[in-house]
Amino acid sequence: MSLQAIRRFFEKPIEASITGVDTTIKVLTDNQTYVDNDAAAQFALIRVSFGNTAVQTFCEPMERIEGAIVIELYTPKGEGPGRAQALATAITRTLYRFPKHRTSRSGERVSGRLNSVSGPTFTPLDGKPHLLTRLSCGFQADYS
Repeated sequence: MSLQAIRRFFEKPIEASITGVDTTIKVLTDNQTYVDNDAAAQFALIRVSFGNTAVQTFCEPMERIEGAIVIELYTPKGEGPGRAQALATAITRTLYRFPKHRTSRSGERVSGRLNSVSGPTFTPLDGKPHLLTRLSCGFQADYS
């Protein structure tokens, strides 16, 4: 099992859909912190969390990796939801056309399936210059 390969399998296409709309948006993943002198700058955070990693069968446990993906977009507040909606639309299109499997250059093969996408939801953040847009979905993945 390689959680890193599974994480990359889901993160990279989502990141590409965000930067496809605007290359200036900083895209962060788990365990990265947004640091910028411009508090109003746009950024995105992609979180991949793992849940069940095995299922008990009659013989021995079978690997079955499940989890959730949460995508948070931080766009300027007070400019309307158009910017956030454009990004959310690009991400949603990517999620619905997600590849079923991919083999990396090092020969790792990851297969994945996404559940229904929840969102986008739009929340103006109190005391912050951002409109938070959130999308999420569950996933199942296999690694070989």
